[in-house]
Amino acid sequence: MLVVGIDLGYGFSKAKSQSKIVQFPSLVGEAVASHYQVVSNGVGTMFISPEAKAVGGLAVSRSTIQERREDRSWFLSETYHFLLMASLSELFPEVSVGNVQLVTGLPVSYISTDRDRLKRSLLRTFKFHIAGRPSQAFAVQDVIVLPQGYAAFISEVLDPRTGAIVTSDLANAHVGVVDVGCGTVGFLGIREMKDVPSETASFPGGTWRIVSQVRRYLEDKLPGLALGDHEIMGLIAEGRAVSYYGKTVSLKLVINEALDDLAGNIVSRITSLWGSGAQMDRVYLAGGGADLIGPKVESILAESNERLARNIELLNQPQTANVRGYFAYGLRKWRDS
Repeated sequence: MLVVGIDLGYGFSKAKSQSKIVQFPSLVGEAVASHYQVVSNGVGTMFISPEAKAVGGLAVSRSTIQERREDRSWFLSETYHFLLMASLSELFPEVSVGNVQLVTGLPVSYISTDRDRLKRSLLRTFKFHIAGRPSQAFAVQDVIVLPQGYAAFISEVLDPRTGAIVTSDLANAHVGVVDVGCGTVGFLGIREMKDVPSETASFPGGTWRIVSQVRRYLEDKLPGLALGDHEIMGLIAEGRAVSYYGKTVSLKLVINEALDDLAGNIVSRITSLWGSGAQMDRVYLAGGGADLIGPKVESILAESNERLARNIELLNQPQTANVRGYFAYGLRKWRDS
């Protein structure tokens, strides 16, 4: 039986097995004849069946028709299932037939209404063929759905090799988690490894909010520059400048303004949910946007609540914290099965 952690986000897909972790853009696109090649290290995947599709980086760079969804029910979509199949194949490229026990997650505000729907959509056999690999079939035998953010906390508590508790002091602590995703930001209060409902919520407006602000700026100031969402995210995360008719145009100002807006919103939510935060032993920042937004959140908090600002910690490799937590939780749950 293959234990797998899967974190299919609006922006990026992450997956973890015992020996491997992969990450790629959550994008599915058209496949045309000239595209038939495989980039196999999580950068891009080309499906032959059930339909010819490009996934991940290959779709970003080559597909003119792209499918990227952000609606609440997207986990029922063909796009979501292609991302799942690509994730399983990237983890197990040599496996023709496999049985899977899978742990994944949802925003905390969606758990009560959508958990069972997500489980039903995943409890099936996924059959597909990716160029350069054997035809594959993975039967999902069991599914656990955790709140996003809670899994990031679990990644700090459980041994990634066995699922055993390795930090008992943290397991008994009262902590907060701010999970900055692409589409949502989750806030979780956790005491002795159980959620505190009065301290837990999620809200729309993650890092794609920054992408939207930068896109509006580009449309206004640099008309004719056609960039996809993932290309803009790359500029935000790395380049902070763009080439326009041969000239380099800095985006630093608009990016900083967008980061300040999102950070201010996050701090407002922290204050609303957790007050001074004095009751918490630690506050973790996790998720794909934590690296970008973390310093801004700490800076804003330092002006009004220096003690809480000093108590905030950016998780190690925050982009993959949730998927590592999903996998560790699965190991703990199914280690005797």
